[in-house]
Amino acid sequence: MLENALLIERIRAIHADSDGTYGMPRVRTEFVYQGVRVNRKRMAGLMRRKGILGVSRRRGFIITTW
Repeated sequence: MLENALLIERIRAIHADSDGTYGMPRVRTEFVYQGVRVNRKRMAGLMRRKGILGVSRRRGFIITTW
């Protein structure tokens, strides 16, 4: 679909501007800021199919008890 191709290009541009750190929630926030309404599930699916991933900055946890 042409519309999906245009969305993917905009997603890639926003993702690149964030140095590859933005995932779906932040990319979608940028879309809303620009006045574009996109369903979050649609955006997540497009990003997943094209291999566009955000960076998780959360550290894992260490279990200190037995």
